[in-house]
Amino acid sequence: MKRTLLLLFSFVAAWGFAQEKATVPAAVKNFMVTDACNKGIKESQNPSQTVIPYQATRYELATESQVGMTVYDLQSNSGSPSGRTYLYPDGFLATVWTRGMTPASYSERGTGYNYFDGTQWGPEPTARIETQRTGWPGYAPCGNGEIVAAHHNTAGLVVSKRAARGTGAWIQSILAGPAAAVDISWPRIVSTGANHDTIHILASTYSAYEGQDLALLYYRSNDQGATWDIQHYIDPAMNSTAYYGFSGDSYVFAEPFGNNLAFLVADSKNDLFIMKSADAGDTWTKTVVWEHPYPMLNVATTATDTLYAPDGAAHMSFDKQGKLHVVFGVYRVLFNGDNTYSYWPGLSGIAYWNEDQPTFTGGDQMNILDPDLLDVNGSLIGYYNIDWDGNGSLDILDDYGNYGLAFGTMPQIAFDDNNNAILIYSSIIEGFDNGVQQYRHILPGLPVIMPKPGVKLLILPMILFTFLMNAFSLLSLKPEMVKTGILPISMIMNLV
Repeated sequence: MKRTLLLLFSFVAAWGFAQEKATVPAAVKNFMVTDACNKGIKESQNPSQTVIPYQATRYELATESQVGMTVYDLQSNSGSPSGRTYLYPDGFLATVWTRGMTPASYSERGTGYNYFDGTQWGPEPTARIETQRTGWPGYAPCGNGEIVAAHHNTAGLVVSKRAARGTGAWIQSILAGPAAAVDISWPRIVSTGANHDTIHILASTYSAYEGQDLALLYYRSNDQGATWDIQHYIDPAMNSTAYYGFSGDSYVFAEPFGNNLAFLVADSKNDLFIMKSADAGDTWTKTVVWEHPYPMLNVATTATDTLYAPDGAAHMSFDKQGKLHVVFGVYRVLFNGDNTYSYWPGLSGIAYWNEDQPTFTGGDQMNILDPDLLDVNGSLIGYYNIDWDGNGSLDILDDYGNYGLAFGTMPQIAFDDNNNAILIYSSIIEGFDNGVQQYRHILPGLPVIMPKPGVKLLILPMILFTFLMNAFSLLSLKPEMVKTGILPISMIMNLV
């Protein structure tokens, strides 16, 4: 049994480092993993891994606050879900996570919740906020209070809300999926409006629906979740005529910008695309950022050649002028036609795109996301092969852990009040291991001036001991979320 501490931390100093690239050994480039194409886990499965925490001896820049615990450590299905921490303008900070302490059934699994009132954290929770078993929570402000959406095993989403932040009883309701697919799962939630009265939710069906396996549905409430004026909505641009189906945790909301709402869909089986609304969800427009060379791909029947594709971990933010910026992990992958896929995590990097740039479409779609080509074109903004010891080679162990993702992945981006962009991502790193397995951990990085005027990018490679659940929040930014693993739920609160 592995007990996971839920921690939040804040950097006490800003560090810069020279991000010199190391030569990647052929064995690392050629390392291939073959795995099943799973639609996503929503129930009791919990990876059984015996991991000895590495005690880092350098780059210790964080002070930590333990906010909770969990033994159930499967906080995501390999993507980068956001919306599990929210930082308010007055300094109030709330965070949620999937909490479970009793393997193997985790009958008491549900949402762990804690908050920072501007001075101190509340006591660690000893139980879930719901009366029913749930998982995969998302958090948003709601009027003067707060709202949480998490999935139930069979009934749909459990929506919990209360009238005041950090105090009072949670009032619960069920938001069920359509009759043919009631048990919608893996929700994302944000709110809009001057008083955060309008609630927006994305959720996936857990079974085939409307000709898709699985379908991605949109819900909206204009009265703080009392009623839902839009339910089970599938935009025509992403229905069964466009996509065979989607995967759990393959989608993420951007923090809204006024009434501008947007979500990103990213996995290796489909186009990388954005759905954007300028009227708080009334109408939507689609932008294909990367066009998949195998449209309507059915991984159970279609074998592909090798291609470079998004690895499924992606993020998107509006800047202070309302422009969208997208970051996503890429790797080399192929689908074997028998519901398995093979991927090369060592042929990878972090790609970048914004609304002023050409999309990755209309070219050699098999190779347009090759990290070497992205680097030449100025679209590669993160990589894992950093030469930390300065000897020119990449000195890492050959047990990397299998997370279904690239060695450089799980990027998150946000903007401060001066429109400075801050990027963080997960990466293996030299010298962080337990003698058997290569680890990932969190380190700050080097400021870089982006080509577009007025936008500075601060790259923060995140090196995690196990896997990144979410992203980060800077004290002056709209919050996103954190990570889980040996140092699980962690968050950058302030960078000076």
